[in-house]
Amino acid sequence: MGRARRAVLATAMGVALLLAACSSKGSTGASGSPNPGGPGPGQEQGGTGIPCSLATQSEVSAALGTSVMAGKVGNTGDATLVLCDFDVQGTTGLVSVGVKTGVTKENLADASGVGPGSKPAQGVGEAAVEACGESNVRYCTLAAYTNGHVVFVQVSLRGGKDDALLATARTLALAAIPRL
Repeated sequence: MGRARRAVLATAMGVALLLAACSSKGSTGASGSPNPGGPGPGQEQGGTGIPCSLATQSEVSAALGTSVMAGKVGNTGDATLVLCDFDVQGTTGLVSVGVKTGVTKENLADASGVGPGSKPAQGVGEAAVEACGESNVRYCTLAAYTNGHVVFVQVSLRGGKDDALLATARTLALAAIPRL
């Protein structure tokens, strides 16, 4: 085999390996679990877009009671869920605020992404569900339906207690609803 042909094959093999490595790299979503694939429509990683207009950095910090970084559009791996992620400073935690599409008031509990064991939440939107769970840290999620939209909020914090995490999620959902 000629030298030029080997160089072309080696280059092609290197590019193929690089592409395979990049495409297999997962991301971490709001719950801390791996999400395959890249951003969905309107989800440019690190951008500011629509979900980041639903809550401000100062609102998230005040609701959580600790400092957070500026919000960035997160990669959920789900084209129907667009989130703005606020990383908690000084500890392991993440607050995600966004919009979930394709959900009706009638299928909110099943289609909102809140997860198994969700229960009705009172006082947020026309209908709302919430649930808490454990991934690498404790988290609570709330989805609230109002005026044909679903606001999705997930709060995770190392050492977080369900009551405090749910209170933060409710506060942020109530702030986000009028901005839809």
